[in-house]
Amino acid sequence: MNEELSEDQTTDELVTQVHQKLVEKLSNENKRLNESEERFRLISEQSLLAINIVQEGKIVYVNEAWESLTGFSIEEMKDWEPYHFVGMTHPDDRERLVEQLKKKQGGMDGYSLNNQYRFFNRSGELKWISIYSKTISYMGGPADLATCIDITEQKKAERSLQESEERLRAVFNSAEDAIFLKDMECRYTQVNPAMEKLLGLPSEQIIGKREVEVMPESVAQRVREEDAKVLEGASVDEESYLEFNGSRRYFHNLKVPLTNEEGEVIGLCGVSRDVTLRKTAALAKEKQLRTEAENSAKTEFLARVSHELRTPLNAIIGYSEMLLEDAEEEGADRYSGDLRKILDAGDHLLGLINDILDMSKVESGSMDLFIEKVSIEEVIEEVVSIIKPLVQKNENQFEVISELPTGLEMSVDRTKLRQVLLNLLSNASKFTRKGTVTLKVEELKEGSSPEIKFSVRDEGIGIDQSKMTKIFQRFTQADEDTTLKFGGTGLGLPITKAFLEMMGGSIEVISEIGKGSAFEVTLPREFLTPEKKSKS
Repeated sequence: MNEELSEDQTTDELVTQVHQKLVEKLSNENKRLNESEERFRLISEQSLLAINIVQEGKIVYVNEAWESLTGFSIEEMKDWEPYHFVGMTHPDDRERLVEQLKKKQGGMDGYSLNNQYRFFNRSGELKWISIYSKTISYMGGPADLATCIDITEQKKAERSLQESEERLRAVFNSAEDAIFLKDMECRYTQVNPAMEKLLGLPSEQIIGKREVEVMPESVAQRVREEDAKVLEGASVDEESYLEFNGSRRYFHNLKVPLTNEEGEVIGLCGVSRDVTLRKTAALAKEKQLRTEAENSAKTEFLARVSHELRTPLNAIIGYSEMLLEDAEEEGADRYSGDLRKILDAGDHLLGLINDILDMSKVESGSMDLFIEKVSIEEVIEEVVSIIKPLVQKNENQFEVISELPTGLEMSVDRTKLRQVLLNLLSNASKFTRKGTVTLKVEELKEGSSPEIKFSVRDEGIGIDQSKMTKIFQRFTQADEDTTLKFGGTGLGLPITKAFLEMMGGSIEVISEIGKGSAFEVTLPREFLTPEKKSKS
């Protein structure tokens, strides 16, 4: 009896011990589970990742980050199905999301959803998210754990960078300047279309090549020297030229080193701008200034020389006139002829000197105008009195036709108008023998600005049509034989044309060999200054 009781007590103690151990183990398991759940809760709540768990087609858990991302509260999303989010997805991304959800729910072995999508949150704001979803064990059964991160700002930065690169690429490809990149071995790594055009080669034949392989050796040598300086950290900013098919083209070259984040030189970037037009214009301007300076010096020299020549020449002419008068009064006819020749030669030489000085002033732009109101009738009378002896010298008749009202005036440089008419009448008298020289004056009232027309006609030798274009050219004689026969420097008509253009006038000529010539001069009655021209 006592032995049986002892055995029963031993069994109870064993059962009790086992029970206590089971309770203790269960308690430890619950503690570890609680600790695990607490860790998960803390990680989930503090995580920047938006987390949700879907089990048996329902959303059973979301964290605060997911609530913040979508704009819906945890209570509102409770028991949502995953396809609730399909309606929030951007239309362009929905089909791709649905396809991936079907594959995942279809139980494809090892399949996990990992992609980027756009969706609209509760307030309608477009968001970019990167989502990763994988099957896990949760609460004793399988579930889908999805983690999302907001990559909207990253996408904006990527888009901004892409747009910047596209703009840079557009500028690079459309620039008129030749742009190129080189590595540390001075091989071309990138060139734009302008560089292809400059070298006359497609990019495939430039990339990977050095300058000596795409340029003449003489040019390549200079380029190598420039590149060496740039790869040592210097910049190059200078002008140079290239020879293309026998013609020279000028370029403004800018080269700078390319560096990495550590500041190490990894290559160079170069820009070459074609400045041929500007350079040519600058050279032309420089040549013009040099020519103007030379002309100015020439004018000053001629002015000094003409003064030195005219002073003794005027004395020769003056004394010749005095001696001629004395000889004629004393009846010394044997001296009169020689004195007349001396006087004529002096007058002729003085005329040549004056013509050369006038042309030099015209060439240098130093000829001045002195515009004043003058009586046309008085100018005509003055010209006739001077030219009449010369006209009659070749046994010519002189006829003056005026169709102007009495007392008509015009604003003009009196001296230059007189010289124009004297030049034309002198030529008409010189090339006409036993004919008629006619000066006709008339007023033209057509248009808003009245004009005065002077016509000089002769019955002389005429001008060949092939030589008509040369008669107004400076320092050019239309016919050397005629010049040798009749004399003159050939400056009279160019001076005449220059004076008329200065006064706003023009000159035209009609001529026929053997039948004479007609020169028609037109001048405005009222001289128009640049200010008046702009207003009219």
